[in-house]
Amino acid sequence: MKKILKWIALCVIFVLCVSGCGILKTVTEDPYVGNWIGIVKVPGMGNALLRVNIEPAEEERYRVHATAENYQRVQTEGENASKSNEFVWQTGAELRFTGQLESDTLQLNRMMHLSLMLSKATGKLRFPDGTEISRDTGKEYPALKEELRKEMHEKFPEAVFRDKKAQ
Repeated sequence: MKKILKWIALCVIFVLCVSGCGILKTVTEDPYVGNWIGIVKVPGMGNALLRVNIEPAEEERYRVHATAENYQRVQTEGENASKSNEFVWQTGAELRFTGQLESDTLQLNRMMHLSLMLSKATGKLRFPDGTEISRDTGKEYPALKEELRKEMHEKFPEAVFRDKKAQ
């Protein structure tokens, strides 16, 4: 009986140590740092797949690199762009910011009113318009790209989609 109690006590101590390390990592880890991904509405592009990389800088500052990709209509010489049925996946915008953390909000650009707020309930980053992006685990990109393709296919049923522009 004493051996069983010792093993149970050891197992309980082990579980407490492992869970304590997980909690400690969660508490000490910077919630903004890392890769984020989601579909957002980008001015001049429409809906796009936004990939954001946030790295710490000095004090309460962050380096933010954002890339927006979507399907864009191919325009050939002499052809009206609005009549083309071919769409190519490409990078439409790429921006870099130095963000400043103010209370729970990461301010990126005051003139554009661009900021990110961490939602404690969902663990996602929220833009001022309510759009959220989630942590990028590496599995989201193909699914979100396919979601955008389906969205474009609904608007343009006869569209042809390409991954990269033919040279």
